[in-house]
Amino acid sequence: MKLRVSFKDPDAIDCAIDAYMADLRKSLKGQSLTDMEIDAVLELRADRVRKNVSGFFLYGEYAEVELDFDPLTGVGTAELKKVGE
Repeated sequence: MKLRVSFKDPDAIDCAIDAYMADLRKSLKGQSLTDMEIDAVLELRADRVRKNVSGFFLYGEYAEVELDFDPLTGVGTAELKKVGE
């Protein structure tokens, strides 16, 4: 038995990536990098993360999660569907 949940939140991806970048900045501060080097690393990483997650979000804000439940036990698994699947 499948349960599909669709959601739309135009700010969710940017907020999540910003939080990830803030955590990454903290972890890089302990390394022997200058602030300019850290900024360069963060810019490249943010671009890569945005590119990797873009396939899961339509227009950068809409996603669909599919939950598959065993009808007898109610135990389920979740899968984030890529756009167009």
